[in-house]
Amino acid sequence: MGHWRWCTWIGYIHLLILAGGTQDFQQPYIAAQDTAHVDRGVKLSCYSVSMVPPLQDASINWRRNGLPLDESSVYSIKQNLDWILWQKWHIVQIYESTITVSDVNTAKGDNFQCQLVIGPRTVSGWSEVYVLAKQSGSGEDYTVVREGHSAFITWKMPLVDEEFSVRTPKDTLLFNIKSPWFYIYNLYRTRANIMQITTSANSVILQFWLHNTTQEDAGKYLCSIPNCHHMLYIQGR
Repeated sequence: MGHWRWCTWIGYIHLLILAGGTQDFQQPYIAAQDTAHVDRGVKLSCYSVSMVPPLQDASINWRRNGLPLDESSVYSIKQNLDWILWQKWHIVQIYESTITVSDVNTAKGDNFQCQLVIGPRTVSGWSEVYVLAKQSGSGEDYTVVREGHSAFITWKMPLVDEEFSVRTPKDTLLFNIKSPWFYIYNLYRTRANIMQITTSANSVILQFWLHNTTQEDAGKYLCSIPNCHHMLYIQGR
C-alpha cells in the first residue's frame, strides 16, 4: 500500500510539472468540538486544503488576540502536514496545526487566527477569527440576504464518514467535504470564505461567507448525501 501511494504521488508530481501546475491552497480555517458546556481542555485545529501539493516545507502560524501564540502551560501546538487520496483520483495536501487549550475557562472570550506559510515566500492571509466558547447555534435551513451584500450562512450538516459534495442552485460545485476538511472549488474561491466549523456527536455546523450575492445565487444548495440542504433567499436591492 505504501509503495502504491508513493508511486502515485511521484506520478502526480510529474504530471504537475509537465502541466506547469501552480500552487492552489485555500484560505485556512479553524475547526473545533462544540464547547458550549466544556470547562476543561479543548483542541482547535487549523486546516488548509490544496489540490496541488507544493514541493516545499510548510508551517502554520497562530495568533491569539492579535499577538503571536507560542507554546505555554495553557497552549500546546502540534503541526501535521500530510496528503490523502481524495475524490477517487485527486491527491490532496492537507495542512493541519492543532493547539490544545488546557483551561477553557481561562481562555474564554479569546480569539484565535491561523496562517499558512509555504517555503520562504508564500504566505496566506489570516483565517477568520475563531472566538473560543462562542455559540454556533443549531443552524436554520435558510438564509436571507439583500442582493449585492455578503451572506453569512450557518448550515447544520449530518456528520458522516464518507466524502460528499455541495452543489449550488445552478448545479455547479461549491464544496467538497470530508469532515473536517472542506475544499472550496476555484469558481467560488474568491467569494466563499469559511468562518469556522463546529462538530458535535452527530452533526457539523459550517459557518461561511458568500460575498457579492446576486439573484443567480438564490435557491437550494444540495449535498450529495441525504438530509443536507440549505435555501438562500436574495432580496432585491
